[in-house]
Amino acid sequence: MKKIAPCFLIGALAFVATQAHAGIFNLTEFVDQGNWSLGLEPEVELTDTAGIAGMVKYTYGLSELSDLQVGIGTGTGTDRFRVSSAFTFDIIPDMKNQVGFGIAVQGEFLNNLNLGDALQLQGIPYVHKSFTIKGTSTADPFIALPIGMQFYDGQYSTIASLNVGSMFRPSENIAYTLELGFNLKGEETTISGGFTYYH
Repeated sequence: MKKIAPCFLIGALAFVATQAHAGIFNLTEFVDQGNWSLGLEPEVELTDTAGIAGMVKYTYGLSELSDLQVGIGTGTGTDRFRVSSAFTFDIIPDMKNQVGFGIAVQGEFLNNLNLGDALQLQGIPYVHKSFTIKGTSTADPFIALPIGMQFYDGQYSTIASLNVGSMFRPSENIAYTLELGFNLKGEETTISGGFTYYH
């Protein structure tokens, strides 16, 4: 019953809500099945209306290769209040002699300075590879290509960005992320990062 409650809560939020342009952040770092993580992701927007933003993201491990994530955040730049959810599936797991490849499907409801209320739906293919730095510390660099559509005021447009970054994990329970997001179409160029606690 203890494992069902968090899963039900996340599923309900995913159903009624839909990641701000906030970054890939910790999507590529999987949570063990039945466990969870809580991350804080600050972000600086460098294009359009420059500003700062932040999101809190809760991730639940559905299986060894899939996670469900929900987030909520706000900011002073183009994207204001936002609520998000994402489902991540590792198609090729990151193992000793191979690069990990997966895809996340995410949605976000946000209040945008230029568009008003908007809904973004994206597919995010990504590749990543974890390396041991020293002892048990690891680095997990990634490249992702979020691409999708945004719907607003009876209209729609395509959106795309290129995100590169890395997660650094000095211990089993703590990880740090640094990331750059490059606008390809309809997004912002950003610098983001933050930390994640794994339980």
